[in-house]
Order: sequence, then C-alpha cells, then structure tokens
Amino acid sequence: MLQIIDLSSSYGRIQALRQVSLQVEEGEIVAIIGPNGAGKTTLLNTVCGLVRACGGEIRFQGQDITNMPTHRIVRLGVSQVPERRQVFDTLSVRENLLLGAYQRFRHERRSTIEADLQQVCELFPLLQDRLDEPAETLSGGMQQMLAIGRGLMARPKLLLLDEPSLGLAPLLVREIFRIILELRRQGTTVLLVEQNARAALRVADRGYVLETGHVTMSGTAAELARDEAIQRAYLGRSVSGNHGTRVGASEGGKEAGRR
Repeated sequence: MLQIIDLSSSYGRIQALRQVSLQVEEGEIVAIIGPNGAGKTTLLNTVCGLVRACGGEIRFQGQDITNMPTHRIVRLGVSQVPERRQVFDTLSVRENLLLGAYQRFRHERRSTIEADLQQVCELFPLLQDRLDEPAETLSGGMQQMLAIGRGLMARPKLLLLDEPSLGLAPLLVREIFRIILELRRQGTTVLLVEQNARAALRVADRGYVLETGHVTMSGTAAELARDEAIQRAYLGRSVSGNHGTRVGASEGGKEAGRR
C-alpha cells in the first residue's frame, strides 16, 4: 500500500531524514519506534506532503505521491492523526469530526457523512454524549479519541498515527491500542509512530527503528521485541531481562537518543 524509497527531507540546512526506505502492506499495522528527534514525525509529515522531500520517492498504491499537495493525498486515502491531538478547542466535538470529512462534502451526500459520524461514535461511545460540547472540555484521552475519529472521517485506506499514547494514563493507553487493533480488523491499514515501543510492538505486525534520520533495524514485531539492543534501548530492560519502570526511560534509551 505504501512504499518509501530512499526518502530524504530537510528543515533548512538540517537534514531530518536520510535515505529512509520502508513499506506497508495492505491490512498491516507497521510501527516506527526510535528516540526523540529521530525524524519519526517528519517521516509522517513528508508522506502527507506537509514537509517537502528533497530526495527519494513515496508511492501509495503504486502512485507517486512525492511532494503532492496534502489535500490530494488525503483524497487518495491517506489520513494523519497528529502528535498531541491538535483538536479545534472552541469547536464542538461534532464540528471537529465533520472537519475530518471536509473534502467529502463536495461529492458525497450529507447523510453518508452523518452515518460515518455515527460509526465513529460507536467506536468511541464516550464521544456520543459530548457531540455538542466544545472539544476543550474533553479530557486528554477523549481528545485523543476525537483526533482519531476526525482522521477516520476522511475514510482513509491508510491511517498515520503519531504518538497516540502520548500523555495518557495507562488505562487509556490500553484502550487506544485496543481501538487500533479494531481498526485493523475493520480493514484500515495503520502506520504507527510511537514512543511507547512495548505497546507498539504488541499490536504491530512489523516494525522499523528510526535513529538520527535513518532506519537502523527492521523486522517483525516479535523479532524486534526479542532483540537485545531493542530491549535495552526501548523496552526498559537489561540484557538479563530486568524490567525498567518506563518505556524508553532506561540508560540504554538515553544512549540511543544520543546516537
């Protein structure tokens, strides 16, 4: 579904991505893990056309979308849920969701879009009773549900999720990842950027490790979870199998961030 070939992008003179190559097959959950500043968000933003590629190629379902305008990429079936949710605080929950379907209003019936809004509410029942309330009144966890729901309103074939567990309590993290699995069951392909490597590898089919702008390792989720370097750097474990208290908080994680 998605093929990225030798992709490079920069912010001015700072090169953020260095010949990154990866692929996502239809029906997969593919995780991208790595330290802060590795280029994970930049990768998603480049796929969506928000950051220009300065080299390489991005293909979606066989079509070259490299540096295509973002609205056209969304129309093709790619939707991004940004880091830190970025909901429209003063708009209602309903209005936020309908904005996710903005490009559909020109060529689809309002009744079809309203039916999709109802499906989102079935996936996130906590939003149902808050549809007419401002998004700023929601908790962080509910705002994350709203952000995912807004992304789904575009009817994506490929959903890009950027740090969906960021800042959430453990119970809400488990719920968000349960929903990600449900989305895959319903037929949505997911490219997941996640700092919580343990949770990401539990739900993913395959994964890539991104460090300092380039891919350093890839494999099935099980293979990555068993790798000692991954365990030290991102799973909070020593080689002997001791568990850290927080994903990515071990000394190994700090060392990985400096590489």
